[in-house]
Amino acid sequence: MPLENLPDTFDNATHDALDRAVNEATAESWTHSTSPKLESLMEYTVLLTLIVNHSNGDLDSKFTKFHEAQRLIQTHEDLRRMLAAGWERKSYREIRNLAILKVPEIPVQQFPEQTIPYQDLQKGLSASFEATYRGAAIDGFYEYLALNEKRFRNTNSPSYYAKFCSIVQSSGTGKSRMLTELSKKDVIVLYMNLRDSEPSLTDRLTFPARDPIPATILTEFPSNEEEYRIHCYAFFIALFDIVEEQLSTEHSTRNSKTKILRWAREMCDMSYSPTRIHTTRSDFFDKLSQKYNKARVDLVHRIDGKPVKGERASTEPDVDKNTDVDTAADGIKNISLSEPNPRRSDPPRFKFSTPLFDVYEKMTTRLGNIFPGDSTNPKLVIALDEAQSLSSKCNGGYRPADVFCRIVNEYSHQDRGKHAIWVVFASTTSRVADFSPPNKQHNSARVSINGEKLFEPYTQLGWDQNAPELRETDIKDISRLKHIASFGRPLWKSLETSLDNVQLVMDTASSKLCGTPEFDAKDTHQMLAVLGQRFGLDVALGHPDSVGHLEKGVASHMRICLSTTPDRIWRFTKYPSEPILSCAAAYALHDSPERLPACLENLLQALNGGMIDKGKRGEMASRLLWLLAKDLYVRTKAKNKGTEWPKTFDAHLADCQMISVVDWLEFVFGPQIWNAKEKKASTTHEAFKNAYLNFSHWVSMDTDINKSNGLGFDEWTLRHWMRTSAVQCCHQQPRIDKVIPIYFKGEHDKASAELQMSQIFISDKARESTDSKNELAPITRGGISGQDSEIPKRERPNGLPYIAIMADLGQPPSFSVTFPERETDDRCMRIYAAGIDTSTYPFLANHSALLNRLQELVHIAQLPSIERFFGKYLDAQVNFGSTPTRKHMQWEHGKSVPEKKRA
Repeated sequence: MPLENLPDTFDNATHDALDRAVNEATAESWTHSTSPKLESLMEYTVLLTLIVNHSNGDLDSKFTKFHEAQRLIQTHEDLRRMLAAGWERKSYREIRNLAILKVPEIPVQQFPEQTIPYQDLQKGLSASFEATYRGAAIDGFYEYLALNEKRFRNTNSPSYYAKFCSIVQSSGTGKSRMLTELSKKDVIVLYMNLRDSEPSLTDRLTFPARDPIPATILTEFPSNEEEYRIHCYAFFIALFDIVEEQLSTEHSTRNSKTKILRWAREMCDMSYSPTRIHTTRSDFFDKLSQKYNKARVDLVHRIDGKPVKGERASTEPDVDKNTDVDTAADGIKNISLSEPNPRRSDPPRFKFSTPLFDVYEKMTTRLGNIFPGDSTNPKLVIALDEAQSLSSKCNGGYRPADVFCRIVNEYSHQDRGKHAIWVVFASTTSRVADFSPPNKQHNSARVSINGEKLFEPYTQLGWDQNAPELRETDIKDISRLKHIASFGRPLWKSLETSLDNVQLVMDTASSKLCGTPEFDAKDTHQMLAVLGQRFGLDVALGHPDSVGHLEKGVASHMRICLSTTPDRIWRFTKYPSEPILSCAAAYALHDSPERLPACLENLLQALNGGMIDKGKRGEMASRLLWLLAKDLYVRTKAKNKGTEWPKTFDAHLADCQMISVVDWLEFVFGPQIWNAKEKKASTTHEAFKNAYLNFSHWVSMDTDINKSNGLGFDEWTLRHWMRTSAVQCCHQQPRIDKVIPIYFKGEHDKASAELQMSQIFISDKARESTDSKNELAPITRGGISGQDSEIPKRERPNGLPYIAIMADLGQPPSFSVTFPERETDDRCMRIYAAGIDTSTYPFLANHSALLNRLQELVHIAQLPSIERFFGKYLDAQVNFGSTPTRKHMQWEHGKSVPEKKRA
């Protein structure tokens, strides 16, 4: 079949520049570059990989992998003829226009016929890297690296294995951006993305893109460990050589510091443009490829005892199993690989260590002012993003990370660790934190032996960096998508501002939460993600499957990793308040009638198996009851029923919209809610006729509500309303278990918004012995908040009424309502709702599967402390609502950097 040609995407000048880049690359590193014709399959393959590598991202980077390019040439004879003709003309424009080489377009999951050009997507995503950076994450990470440096140099404490550490956090939290922003703190950051060359659909909705050259070097694993060791030594030798060469040149000129810092920041420039040919990053990686190839051949010759000085490196890939590198690899099997003990003696100088130490010493010596031995502040960071593939056993039976980290160990201890040079691995999966290179490789080892420790992963990326000021948004507009996208991880605002496509943004949220484009309610991991994000499911850490679920939750389902124990066996995770993800979860749960029953059946099995904690008073069943009642009201009674996503970012999200408290109460409890005396019913109805609720998810607290530490109760309520969250109280909270914010629509301006806030207080009981009706009357707003209100009563609009509900789930069905006939200071509508059946909750009559599962659920009957200054500040941001203090309620801190007080 003939190869399809697409319309030309480049102008003549761009084609000429790309042709020169390919020809220069062949002249620099390919010994056959002067030959008039291509002869072997290897030569055709090398040329194709270079053409793809120099295409400004227009061609699919998977064809920079030798075996992929070779397979394509073997399949298409026409491509072979085109390569031969292009080589003779030294022009490759026809090859760049081949459809088979183009990057695939990205389909929108719900509507597969819609596509988004890859270049447009990358351009949009790259714009987020150019926006103003907000938050204190880079300060926290800088602080973390400096502290690690002090720990490494401290000879009085247990020794650390090497100068590498990891960043572990779920997708969209800003790991990559933080690493590149580190260059603005005068740190030289060599950022390299090792993303898979054939990423999944959701992976393609991320940025930055894969860096083909370092990714090929480090993630195309040979069949034996010894050969991969050659790859890693050559990689570091080439890397340090380029840094020394580049910075020494700049160091010898005027304004050297300014030029060096400019080069460092250009190395972190991720802006995307299809017309940019040569950039600091592309030039750096071209040099890395050339020097790596030469270093690898030199190391092979060193094994064979051949002279290496002046040797020309071959860039021909290793195709045949009898290549020199494979033969040489057999020769290093007898080299001792026992780990050095850096605190007792100098590390042994292996045959490969000598050239590595030489280039490392040359770099740190010639650039002494850049790498001062007396400073513990980070100076050079080798950042390997999407590095999880290194930590899995490959087909050769070895872990690439073990090999790689042993080499980091060697040069880390070579100079007694006096230079602040770090390797940082980043990933969404906790496997990246499990690099364990001890003396002997143990499959289950998570920490080094012989007393050598590994640094705990860094997890604090911040939260709410794009959240608005409290009174910046009109209280009635908070359900607009552009407002909701401001909360949580920075990904949502980046997508909203860079892509004019609501469908793509919301499908991205859904697919990232579920870990797949289509939600499967029978998949336990997906079920726990969709329900856990909104309903606050508590995973029982003692269950044998809990560790695996929490790890997969962070890696594939957007769960946030809070911290890790020093031995890295236990990880503490949660779903922080993130309303856009809650809307995606609600859509997945209710998209088809069979999903909700299937989810609850799967949840019941997890509860029976002991992996999920139901709560001592039926708290979990209660959370399901109240939020699902709101979901079902929206989908049956509300004007915006949530059957499709908004058309624009200015439109309202159904699951965040304001709904009438009066209508919702009648939906939940039926007409009996008004079956008191006619006058009392009319008074109650009139009292709440302007009241609205909007909660889309639950937030769990760790302390009593009245421990506000200066944050008023009305502002506390307003802040939950503004991000559509309801509250699950801590177990020590007196009298109540839940709070749902309600808003009274009035004429007050934004500055008086808290004057319009009230609450629904809910107490959960699941005991069967005695009823709790007498515990309803003591529930008062003043008693809950610890203050009647920080606003004087005369300034409150008519003493806004509130609601108290006693949900006595374990008792026989019973229902009653009380409300004061006269206006008093305590205008509380008190509802006693016993049992869990259709007489108490009539809305369940149309949802028998939900009723049965709730009845079954009713009858089933600490984090490590953080001492670092910025660490504490960042940790507080992902715990919105856990206490009523300012640090846990004022999301504006997400975009700011606190001033660190001097000791």
